Amino acid sequence: MAAISSNPFVSEAAVLDAEHISLQSESDNASSRQSGKPVAKYQLRSRTRGTLTRVEILEGHFVKILSKRARTSPQEHTVDLHFVDPRPIGIRKVGWPWMYVAIAFTLLALTAGTYAIEFASPFARVWAVPSAIVFGTFTLSSYLLCLYFTTESVLFLSRTGRARFITITGGLGTTRAARRCARDIIKHIGAAHKTAKQSQSQYLRDEMREHARLRDAGVVAEQQYEHAMARILKAHN
Repeated sequence: MAAISSNPFVSEAAVLDAEHISLQSESDNASSRQSGKPVAKYQLRSRTRGTLTRVEILEGHFVKILSKRARTSPQEHTVDLHFVDPRPIGIRKVGWPWMYVAIAFTLLALTAGTYAIEFASPFARVWAVPSAIVFGTFTLSSYLLCLYFTTESVLFLSRTGRARFITITGGLGTTRAARRCARDIIKHIGAAHKTAKQSQSQYLRDEMREHARLRDAGVVAEQQYEHAMARILKAHN
């Protein structure tokens, strides 16, 4: 940690700013606190999408996340729940292009079916009925693809910096488990905040370190990191 100057005219914000600079060369010493035993485990696997997300809530109020996407190597990181906002952000991404295709095929199937039943002559039904069946098959397939590409994500941001620390995404067959996992994380975030005993200034310094550690791990993007540092420094003014 950067030494705090004894000069009474040096503001706390200036000290924090200097510590922000020192983080660039300071080694991370938090790994020894992240090896607690798991108290809860969740695994979100979608075989159709080829994705896997494994979440372990550890002793000491840490959460370990391992994510694997199709044709990519696994990525793992650990987050200190003391610095996570307990109010998650929910995002639903709907596969709208396939929804529009499904609606179009629905109209075509209804039109072909109505024509085959109500208006077509016996000769015309030879092609009207198969057309209605084909359009109906395409309709069902399009709705299934829309469901396949629809995902729900729960984002947990850092408490002061508002950087994305935890992302839990549920797709086809995993949404319910993702919601249970998010509720459990919220509960442990609350427990972590109750055990926090450091002062506000010390808390902000520690949160800066957590941002720097996750930035180095590739979890927090550089732009998010800079915005987070600006917010934390502003919180000291």
